[in-house]
Order: sequence, then structure tokens, then C-alpha cells
Amino acid sequence: MIQISETAKVQFFAAACLLTVFIINILAPPYIVIDVLYLCSIVLVFKQPTHTILCFSAAACLLIAINVVFFDLEVKVRIFLWINRGISLLAVFVVSYIAIQYNKQTHATLLKEHSYLKALESMLFMTSHEVRKPVANILGLTESMNTDSVDLSADDINEICKHIQASASELDNFIRSLNTFIERTEEEHNQEKIQSYIF
Repeated sequence: MIQISETAKVQFFAAACLLTVFIINILAPPYIVIDVLYLCSIVLVFKQPTHTILCFSAAACLLIAINVVFFDLEVKVRIFLWINRGISLLAVFVVSYIAIQYNKQTHATLLKEHSYLKALESMLFMTSHEVRKPVANILGLTESMNTDSVDLSADDINEICKHIQASASELDNFIRSLNTFIERTEEEHNQEKIQSYIF
């Protein structure tokens, strides 16, 4: 059985919509305004790539223009027909523009979300490696103190305490820089969200 992608299904349905509106438009009397229904095909491909939106917009404009050919000469001289067609063409351009801008904004938002997730991945990687070393040092030193406590001199204990303190300081510095990194990343992410809502 042939698998048809969702994109192909949407495009097929939008094309069928275009052709249906075109046929109805030819068969309907000229005073019945249905040209705006051409917008349905563009709305259907709203989330498709820009070139698909442009293709359907061009097809809708072409079909609107071709439709005028099917009217009688008497009807062609009536101003309402040309105003109707002009408004329909303008509507197609406006809806297409909105769809393309929506796609650009969505794409930009997805890229920002992706970079945010990459930053979080980087933070997790850093955390697992940078935290592990000082914790392992502290665990090793305290284990050494527990097992060798009888044999340790005061100087040995002071030396081990200095190493524990150094490892704790290293861990503290990393946690501070990690907090700064998280705050900066969150701030940038929130700023980008605010800007995307404004524009």
C-alpha cells in the first residue's frame, strides 16, 4: 500500500479546493461573489513551505483572472466584476503574505528553541563532568580519612582537609558559574519569547 505524507494530502486537498472553487465560479452567475473562496486553498497550506504558499497563491490569482474570460462581454464591462476580482486578488496577496510571515516567525522561533535546548544540553554535559571531579575527590579523601584514621598524623589530616576545601571551592565555583549560565540562558530565552510575541 502506498503511504502518502501529510504534506501531500494537504496539498492535494488544497488543489482540489482551488479547482472546485474555479468550476463553481464558472458556473455561478457573475453577480454571485465566491472568489474569496480561493483563499481556502491558501489557508489549507498555511503551514507549508513558502514556495508551496506562493504556488497556490499564483494558481488562485491565475484562476481568478481566467474566470473573467468565461463571462459575457456585457458582464465584462460592469465595474462590479472588476472590483470583485481586484478585491479577491488583493485578498490572495494579503493572506499569502500573512502565511509566509507566519512561517518565517515559526521557523525563527523553532531555531531559537533549538539553540536553547542545545544550551541546556551543554549545561547538562558540563554539570556531569565538572561536578563529578570535585565530588570524587571529596569522596576519595573522606574515604581515606575513614580507613586510615588511626595512622594519620595531624599534618596528614590538615593536608587532606586542604584538599577537601580545594575540591569544595572548585565545586562551589562551578555551581556559581553554572547558576550564572542558567540565569543568562533563561534571560536570553525569555527575551526572545517576549520579542517574538511583540513582532
